[in-house]
Amino acid sequence: MGSALAIKNVSYLITELKPLANHPLKEYADIQTLAFENEIKFKNIGFTYPDNPSEVLQDVSFQIKKGETIGFIGSSGSGKTTLLHVFLRFLHETKGSVYIDGIKLDLSNNASFQKAIGYVQQNVYIRNGTLRENIAFGLEPSEIDESNLHKAIQDAMLAEFVHQHPERLDMMLGENGVKLSGGQRQRVGIARALYKDAQILLFDEATSALDHETEKAIVTTINHLAKMDKTIVIVTHRVTTLEMCDRIYELKNGTIACTYQYNEILKKAIQPISE
Repeated sequence: MGSALAIKNVSYLITELKPLANHPLKEYADIQTLAFENEIKFKNIGFTYPDNPSEVLQDVSFQIKKGETIGFIGSSGSGKTTLLHVFLRFLHETKGSVYIDGIKLDLSNNASFQKAIGYVQQNVYIRNGTLRENIAFGLEPSEIDESNLHKAIQDAMLAEFVHQHPERLDMMLGENGVKLSGGQRQRVGIARALYKDAQILLFDEATSALDHETEKAIVTTINHLAKMDKTIVIVTHRVTTLEMCDRIYELKNGTIACTYQYNEILKKAIQPISE
């Protein structure tokens, strides 16, 4: 039930965001994106892996209002990664329920919810193609909406980089984005999410491999997105990434141990370690 179907080169997916295995590729393309107008609610979520009787998540409950920016921190083994995978519907909770605007998520609508998510990972997948192809991921050139493409580039704060390159959007990025810096890779991932008009942006350790100055630049981009009525979820071990968060949840031993504001995190000098 928690397995994922590995699919690439399709316009409705963000990098490694995959539909659940009960939705073949052909069917997934026609699935309508689940509407999100008010809140996401996790209610008493528990999760146990089949080969381990111990609960990795225990009675996890929280709400995210549309337009909020929420952070999750936690040390290795806290359950942070498992919670992320439940959010993405890679895994299905063994206890409790997840609701979107009062609608319970299950196998009938998990894929619809996935299509509302823009997923930006630490290692953004870049194919050996042009910048245009990597942002409008999987689309044929004739299918690309140039207006949406330029807006995504602007909102991802990638425009200066594009304008400085002689080939602009037709620049070749090389195998696995070898011609890009770490920060540029992250912005391509952000632009990809914005091109599909994802209403929920999930950043998974998006700055953990970046140097301090590049991290600050990506945080500036995330802060810019937070003002655009996007709902943003940040999973990180770098406290400095969480400046714009409305709330920050700390996971310990599979439960939400504390809820913080950013200034409280700094005062307590909490420095969790990435899972």
